[in-house]
Amino acid sequence: MKLDPDYPLKLLKREVHCDIEKFKILISRKKNINIIFDFKISPPTYGDCIDTLFLIRMLSSLGKKVSIEFVKGEYRKDWEYLNKDKFAKELINIANSLLPKECIINVFDNNKFRIKKDKDLHNLFFNQLPFFKRNQIPEIYIKALDLAFKLNKNTANNDFLFTRKTLDNIKYEFINKEKYICLPLRYNPFTSQSRNIGVKALEIIDLIRNSTNAKIMIVSNLEGCNFYRKMISKAFNSNIYYCKDFSKSFIGDVEIILKSVFYLQYYGGGMLTIARNSDIPYLICNRYANHEYLLKKQKKFPWSNNLQKYILSDEYDVFMKALKSNISLIKKLTD
Repeated sequence: MKLDPDYPLKLLKREVHCDIEKFKILISRKKNINIIFDFKISPPTYGDCIDTLFLIRMLSSLGKKVSIEFVKGEYRKDWEYLNKDKFAKELINIANSLLPKECIINVFDNNKFRIKKDKDLHNLFFNQLPFFKRNQIPEIYIKALDLAFKLNKNTANNDFLFTRKTLDNIKYEFINKEKYICLPLRYNPFTSQSRNIGVKALEIIDLIRNSTNAKIMIVSNLEGCNFYRKMISKAFNSNIYYCKDFSKSFIGDVEIILKSVFYLQYYGGGMLTIARNSDIPYLICNRYANHEYLLKKQKKFPWSNNLQKYILSDEYDVFMKALKSNISLIKKLTD
């Protein structure tokens, strides 16, 4: 991956912005914090939205009254291939599902949106010098997890983490009572095909099955579940399950992950944002986290526990070696 020549400056800007915001949040008497999530400057991704929601959960844990304003109607260029309004609505519904009840969610059409100006309200990352033009709506998603890194030490506990109690909509007994592990398998035949691990899934499953009796839940979209079911069923015929047999939505898949006993991901897609912001034991091997410079400094997410391991690598051999070292934990958690 070719390094952006402006990347060091961009990191410096992020660092400065987050240090300023941390200072404002911790010393300000303003209890109300507002976040503007404008689809015109935000990517059409679950992960970036979820990182923003995770930051809101942390701010709420710090005693702040937080609101988020979604601005729809205009969309960034990379939304072109989507049903824009439908996907925007889904992200808003995800916010309704994952945010604490005391958080306020507002939705505006871009032509009716006006920036709030209230002496008792702090608009996060807004009108911040240096680097920002006046009244420029900030790209919150880029800095959300960076700011969470910096605020974490000021939290009293980890009640902002996603847990198995965060969602409770799926009524299948298997999801609520069985001890299963989640194996997300990205499937997109059109973009970033190198992130589809294909037949490597069989090797991963084989290693787990040869050493444990773990029930394995394949997490993917509907097309991915159909694709991997066809492949996997030729080699294995028991203890393999597919999320789309229990869930018809992304937020349903999130609940399935949060109710698992272990999460295992090699490369793949943005579903890892749920696991890394949760209390679930996990092994994630992914080179590009968008926060790799922070991970290189701290070696782990500051809210992670001893049963959670994030490796900044997309080398398959590195992942398999780490998986072998986690087999005894998987066996313990699923027995």
